[in-house]
Amino acid sequence: MDKTVFGGLLARRPLIIITIVFSSFLFSGLYYSFQHKLHDFGHLIYIGNRPITETRCINEITVNKSNISAYAVCRSQLSQPLVCPKLYEGRINVTASPDVVGWIPAVTNDWGNTLSPYWQARGVAFLWGSSFALDRWDTSSWIRFLPVWLPPVASNSCVKAYPELLLRMCKDPGPDCNMLYAHKCVGAWNYIRNQIQQETRAALELWAHLNNRKLPVFNRYEMVVFDHCERNTMIHHYEYGPVGFSALQCIPKIVKIVYRVYAKDRTNFYCDAIRTAHANYLRQTRPDISVIHFPGDIWEDFAKLVYAPYVLVMYAGSSFALWSTLANVGHVWIPPVYGGMTPDVGSNYHWINSSILYPRIAQKLNFTIPTNMNETNKIIEWLRNR
Repeated sequence: MDKTVFGGLLARRPLIIITIVFSSFLFSGLYYSFQHKLHDFGHLIYIGNRPITETRCINEITVNKSNISAYAVCRSQLSQPLVCPKLYEGRINVTASPDVVGWIPAVTNDWGNTLSPYWQARGVAFLWGSSFALDRWDTSSWIRFLPVWLPPVASNSCVKAYPELLLRMCKDPGPDCNMLYAHKCVGAWNYIRNQIQQETRAALELWAHLNNRKLPVFNRYEMVVFDHCERNTMIHHYEYGPVGFSALQCIPKIVKIVYRVYAKDRTNFYCDAIRTAHANYLRQTRPDISVIHFPGDIWEDFAKLVYAPYVLVMYAGSSFALWSTLANVGHVWIPPVYGGMTPDVGSNYHWINSSILYPRIAQKLNFTIPTNMNETNKIIEWLRNR
């Protein structure tokens, strides 16, 4: 069988891996251009024309389309400084002289939690009509190519600001908000998805070019299904939980190949059993689909979630999944942000309301972290019926 090597792993085609080669000049322009357009990345999404397909799911949560322009004022009209003490939790500082939103980075191998306060600070700068700055990135990962300084976004007439939206976020950012883990705080990052898309992709591509790594390219009938199942997320952490099997009905009819992506070095017997049960469920409900396990290293998995034409997240609570899929320009189905929040971030980003086995629910059902297959099968049965 013809196979393709991807980052040291063997995978069946048709997942095609290509090396994107740009000149140093082009990469510099791509990285430093603040408003580069998404059509420049069209060839990196998938091969072929965008298919016409059903994108809604029976479990999808409908969100109201926000009209941010209704809240816009000219930044020059704002005379009072922003007072939002909660921002300090995430090391986000707003100063009037100079007029800048600053962030003190703390980079770890947990990319999701690293990116959360960064994008929140970027969202605050956008809403306040300010510059953004941080000292420097202390990492060798692709994250170091995300901008460390940006001027305010200017329109034709003036620098826009949205003080009412920002103050609303400061007063009520969500039921479990902590700015250090700002993926749980709605009201700033959700207004800058275009910047997340453009700059995440530019940073990934520059890092890949400099490190001789390959970016994934998918065909239009392929999809990535991601889960964050591991010892510390199964009936353990209050934010995490597996999603009911009904979410698998969100897979579009055009999809014929599903790539399962997960952290292979953190998996265990009950996580593997749940994935096998997913495959069996699809074999019964969608016999036209082939399921291929395709875990990689952390960079490969993040890139797959960014570049796949369709992504389904089958686990709640993953900031890794949130920030990677927010950079996706295809269609994404994902559980709500913790606390049930479903901010409007675009018509191609679908919040699903399938049941989630959070620890508080597991406790009521007398479920514990599985130690054998009998306990695992009880969890699978519950998920399969949800």
